[in-house]
Amino acid sequence: MFKSFLRYKYKTLLILISATSAIASIFLITALGNGIISMYASMLKTDGDIIVMQKGVADTFFSDVNRTLLDPIANISGVDSAQGVIVGAGAIGIVPIAGIYGVTQNRLPNYTLIKGDYPNENEVILGDSIASILKHPQSIELLGTTFTVSGVYESEIGFENGGVVIPISDAQKLFNKSSSFLLVSLADIQRDNDEVIAKIEALSDDIEVKSTSEFIDNYTSSRLSVSLVVLSLLSPFLWAFWL
Repeated sequence: MFKSFLRYKYKTLLILISATSAIASIFLITALGNGIISMYASMLKTDGDIIVMQKGVADTFFSDVNRTLLDPIANISGVDSAQGVIVGAGAIGIVPIAGIYGVTQNRLPNYTLIKGDYPNENEVILGDSIASILKHPQSIELLGTTFTVSGVYESEIGFENGGVVIPISDAQKLFNKSSSFLLVSLADIQRDNDEVIAKIEALSDDIEVKSTSEFIDNYTSSRLSVSLVVLSLLSPFLWAFWL
C-alpha cells in the first residue's frame, strides 16, 4: 500500500488534502451549529422562565401556538408577563439568510435601540450587525414584502444582532402562524413554577409547557446527539475514501 502511495505522489497528496478538508469541514459545521444552539439557548434563558410550545413539535421553528392564550396566561397568579414570538429566516438584501423575529409589543424593550424608533405595522428594526452590512438602508424586503426601517438595535447574542425584528402581526402574514412559542416570566423567580405550568397546561390541549431550563437542556442534548450521529455515519466513508 505504501509503495502505491509513493508511486502516485500527486494522487496521494490530493486524496489526503480532500480527506483532511472533508473531516475539518464536518467539525467546523458541527462547531458552528453548536454555537448557534448555545446562543439560541441564551436568548430563551434570559427572556423567560417558562416556554409554551405546540404539543408534539420538537423544534420551535415548526411550532404554532395561538396568541389568544397570552391574556389568560398573564392573568394567572404568579405570572409577571407573557410574550409571543415568531422565529423565521430569509434572505435580506445581500445577506443570503438572516433571522426574522416577530414579537409582541411588550417584548420590544428587550431590544436596545441605538437609533430610531421601535417598529409599527409594516416597519422593522435591524440588528446593528446586519444594518452595517446593508449600509443602513431606509427599507428592506422580507419574503417579497417591503418594510420601512424604523430603527437599529443592539444585542449581545450574535444571531439576534444579525437579524431583524418586526411586529408579530406582520410576521404572522409572512410565516402563516400565530406564534412559534410564548415566553412567560414569573413575578418571583424563586417561586416553584410547577403550579404555574399546570395552570397554563389546563388552558389548552394543544400546548406543551416547560421551564426554559428544562427545554434548553433537552434541546441542546438532542442537537448534540444529531451532530454525533452524523459524524458517526460519515466517518466510515471518510476513512474508506482516505485509505
